[in-house]
Amino acid sequence: MIQIAVVVLSILLVVIGVKGFTPSGLQLSQKTTLKGRTGKIVGTICIAFGIGLIPLFLLMFVKYSSWLGG
Repeated sequence: MIQIAVVVLSILLVVIGVKGFTPSGLQLSQKTTLKGRTGKIVGTICIAFGIGLIPLFLLMFVKYSSWLGG
């Protein structure tokens, strides 16, 4: 179950990160939007964390599979 949550979190972080590279920017609150360089920096950080969760997912998957199998 936690593997699904990690995958969903990873996908959401990448989607949020990509939003930082759009001309409309990354919506931070109702009145604040990160556009330009700041949006790209925050977007890059989100994408890096999203991609960084993939090895964690694989590790959890291997542990869970070995626990069920043996």
